[in-house]
Amino acid sequence: MAEKIVCVAGMHRSGTSAVARVVNILGCYLGNEKNLLPPAPDNPKGFWENRRLVDINVEVLRVLGRRSDDPRLPLPAHWWLAETLTDLRREAARAVAEEFGGTSFWGWKDPRNCLTLPFWRSVVGPFHVVFVVRHPLEVARSLWARGRYPESTGLYLWTCYNYQILKDLKGERLLVVAYPMLLRQAGTTVRRIAAFLGTQLTDPQLEEIASFLEPSLKHQTAGNRDWPQDFPRRPVLRAWRFFQWWHGRELPSFLARAVSLFLRKVALSGPHGHSPRQ
Repeated sequence: MAEKIVCVAGMHRSGTSAVARVVNILGCYLGNEKNLLPPAPDNPKGFWENRRLVDINVEVLRVLGRRSDDPRLPLPAHWWLAETLTDLRREAARAVAEEFGGTSFWGWKDPRNCLTLPFWRSVVGPFHVVFVVRHPLEVARSLWARGRYPESTGLYLWTCYNYQILKDLKGERLLVVAYPMLLRQAGTTVRRIAAFLGTQLTDPQLEEIASFLEPSLKHQTAGNRDWPQDFPRRPVLRAWRFFQWWHGRELPSFLARAVSLFLRKVALSGPHGHSPRQ
């Protein structure tokens, strides 16, 4: 059987944990259970992240002089080929072999995958991307509620993460999942995810997913009229409306590039004078 690899990606607080669990229930192995990050008060149903691969993502960004909350785009041209990342590529290949060796259907979830996609392509080759998106202001407010960032910083990070992953696509198949639609139309959405991954959805799996997905997983709601005055509105909401419209469908590369252009100017303009709260 040919190996099937799944990358779950999306901005922090966008529902990637819920989608990773859905993919897991569909049969995707996420690695040794002891290496999965434990649940936390702000994510009581689990993160479904493999600590080993998350740590590699964090280190990749550190070598680039970046952090998950400070991507400072643009990243250097062909950064994933840098000699300074040689040891990390070896470490990543070793982690993948030890966690997933002999497994034909496996994957990993980390919001930072939005920033590091080319690195993982260089390590494991082609993979399917399940790309999770949520209203940008809901993401920003969720980050603020965790005591992290002003709303404008959260909006800037939403823009950077989504811009970068769409810009970096090169041959990967990508399915758009709008988190609110997943919660409202769980059955339809899960069937589309299963079809995208080429896996058979059973009734017991659907029942388990339905019991896992609860509206209470989504704590923040936002309307477009609530937009802060100190952050560009039109290009970001234009991208979000497109993601909603394209929910549950595979995104062709030419459309991914077009949507990335909506976000390019804002993503490259810097965080509008805001920084993480200390």
